[in-house]
Amino acid sequence: MSSRPPPPPPPPKGAPPKPKKNKPVPARVEENAGQSEIAHNQKDDVDGTNESKQIGPTSVPIMVAIRKVMEENNDNRSDNVIRPRGSISTQPRKPPSPTLNNGGSNPFDDTSGSTTPPTSTPIQSRHIKLSISSPGDIEQDQSERSSESQSAKTRDLDILHSVGEPNNPLYHKIRLSETWLVASIVIFCIQFLLLLVVASGSSKNVPPALPPAALGVLLLIIVSVVGLLVYARYLVSKSRLSTTRNIRLRGGACSPDDEADNVPDTAVYLIALAALLEGVAFAIYTTVTAGNTQALSNSGFYSQGTTVQTLRFVSITLLALHRILRPANRIDPMRTILELEVVSVCWDALDGSTLYELIDGNSSLPPSYSVAVRVLMGFWYLSVGIRMAIMFMTHLSPWNAGNRLLLTAPLELAPQPTVDRTFQSLRLRSLVVMAMTAAEFYAAVLRVILWSQDRLDLLQQEMALKNFLFLLSMSGAYDMYSSTIHRNWNSRDIFLCIKYPLRSTQLQLCRWFFVVSYLLIAGLLSAILVVASPGSIRWFANLIIDIVLCVIFIFYCGDANNHEQFYNPPNNWFSPRKGFIIFPASLVITISVLMGMSLYIARIPALYYAYPQLLVSGSSLATYDNAILILILSVVPVWLLASYWSISYMLFRKEFTACPGNYNGIHDPTISMVALYTMTEGALDVISTATLMELAESSLPAAVNGAVVLFCLLEMVNACQCFALQCLLSGGHDDTPLDLVRWKALLRAVRIVIDSGTLILRLILWIQYDAVSSVFLVKNLYNLMHSSAQIERYLGVKHYPKDTLFSEFVPPADWYGMSKEQWRQATCDTLAMQARAGRRV
Repeated sequence: MSSRPPPPPPPPKGAPPKPKKNKPVPARVEENAGQSEIAHNQKDDVDGTNESKQIGPTSVPIMVAIRKVMEENNDNRSDNVIRPRGSISTQPRKPPSPTLNNGGSNPFDDTSGSTTPPTSTPIQSRHIKLSISSPGDIEQDQSERSSESQSAKTRDLDILHSVGEPNNPLYHKIRLSETWLVASIVIFCIQFLLLLVVASGSSKNVPPALPPAALGVLLLIIVSVVGLLVYARYLVSKSRLSTTRNIRLRGGACSPDDEADNVPDTAVYLIALAALLEGVAFAIYTTVTAGNTQALSNSGFYSQGTTVQTLRFVSITLLALHRILRPANRIDPMRTILELEVVSVCWDALDGSTLYELIDGNSSLPPSYSVAVRVLMGFWYLSVGIRMAIMFMTHLSPWNAGNRLLLTAPLELAPQPTVDRTFQSLRLRSLVVMAMTAAEFYAAVLRVILWSQDRLDLLQQEMALKNFLFLLSMSGAYDMYSSTIHRNWNSRDIFLCIKYPLRSTQLQLCRWFFVVSYLLIAGLLSAILVVASPGSIRWFANLIIDIVLCVIFIFYCGDANNHEQFYNPPNNWFSPRKGFIIFPASLVITISVLMGMSLYIARIPALYYAYPQLLVSGSSLATYDNAILILILSVVPVWLLASYWSISYMLFRKEFTACPGNYNGIHDPTISMVALYTMTEGALDVISTATLMELAESSLPAAVNGAVVLFCLLEMVNACQCFALQCLLSGGHDDTPLDLVRWKALLRAVRIVIDSGTLILRLILWIQYDAVSSVFLVKNLYNLMHSSAQIERYLGVKHYPKDTLFSEFVPPADWYGMSKEQWRQATCDTLAMQARAGRRV
């Protein structure tokens, strides 16, 4: 039996009384559904355990206070316009009382790593009265408060003063990589050294392919690019933590502040200028030397082939240049969008090399077509330099004119930092995509015309398909830009009275269109294989297996979207279930893998080895080229199946995916954009498989043919897993930028193994057998570098504190600029329908 501890002795007579502790009242946080992460962080603040944690330049309570203050300001406006809380007003703002930042320096110089805004011009700021108590006051006396806490409070209030103003450096943390800077200089110099040596020619009797004037300009550009990059590095002050940080020695902690460097705007401009000059250099070289068959031979080192193969690796040069400068915060949505843009840049550089090959390898090309191709090729290379420069200019400080030209001020589009940064990124990406739509359309039409005249080889035909794929991804650029203004990216409205069908209707459409397209592709491939092996019943049996799998899919997967609260067993063991308590992920994976094995694993090896029989069959339809074309079109059922599972998972978790207007969707538009480009990458993997299938006509050794068939199947695995990202993130609960980084890295971990093996195989085929184009070899090399960067990005994110900027949960209402009550009213129909169905809300 325990006894109570003795009471403390009374204070001696004459001793001064002990001062009473003043317990502060923490800042009130608006109760919001699904905001458990923010509430947990605020609880840590009250306990006094989260005092030193920062989100960029602000802490979690300050970020909550920003939201609260912005909503109160919107509610207290004097205009009569009724708007949702948190939305951006189109009315002119009342002029606040002008004040001058007399500090003479930016209060965030320790973390922003940039120059301070000029103080000669008065900066208009809002005076927001906000009382935020330090969590450490609960454990300390009022007399023991340190000056450090007071300075932190003053700094946080300064952030509130500059909400939505150009001098707010909320997102301005940059990291400069010395490794990639050196690699970029080395790769660029070696590449142009090869190009200039080849263009000089091997014979003195023949004039060189590059005139002296163009040669002088190119040499000047090369020296200028190297000088600009070296001088930019000289201006940058590297963070001490970024070079000496060791995560294991620091208790596993890591934050964006540890990797942020002091990068002045002058250095950013110099790197952007270097990128622009690189694009100009490649444009000048290709337009001048393309089609100059007199100076370049058909074989050997001084040949057109050497020039073409060197130009293939321009995308690697641009990728290395892109990696020099990037946001220090690995979860930053802007970093994700810039990585999407560099994918398009690298593919356009590859497209430029194929246009160079089209001019050199087609001597019968009419002069008018040759001029049109030359203009398009020069524009491709010039555009990649301009777009790289634009990407670098997004790293300018917020008060710089270049940044203001491209991006809006921090917290101007939305009071929530994640939403605001996402809108910034999507607007920039949409504008760039819309600017490139005309060139992509021009390239697609030009190739189709040449294709109709039988002037394109198989590689050029595949690049024409690439143009159409990128046109499909560009179709929603304008819609996404306007959606960031009206916040209606999940609206059913299309045009006038035309609307998208309900998600339940879309689910049924995907279901039946998938079954029809799957059986059509399987039947066509089986018909070609029957011609190659007459008298065999194997392919009839394979087609029957496909039909059985489709029947199982229809009857056992039709109700995967039904979410039940209680377990209702079926009447018989073979009867399909009418609903699930937990989403049937095992059923999804099992049926998808079985159908993929039946369609690809059973048919691709047989098609590859049936090339001799199809060559002598004499059939005009059952040809090997048609079989490859059907294999490329098999991306359609894969996309339909991925869409079906994505919508099923979305409807299964209606309480997380409900949107205004009786609709369901992914709230973060970045996830939808990344998923779209990932699926485009999967379609390119299918085209890559088709190029490997073309090696059947090369008479390779048996062991090499076996390796080719193996990696054809592995490339199809790469293609199929590219369609899984949207399925994984369509549930609405893993929709933060942190979740997107994590799932991308996990999927890339699968790709990195397959791309490594495929790259080695293509190198052997290219060097030893000269039997493969280097276009998709560069594609595998680029994917390998990009996958490594994604995995490295996630490994750093794993060590971030839980209150790091952009890692917090964003309530769905914030994405649409609504208050909690407005959100409930806008989505009550969807949730009521689910409640009437007897399922959990």
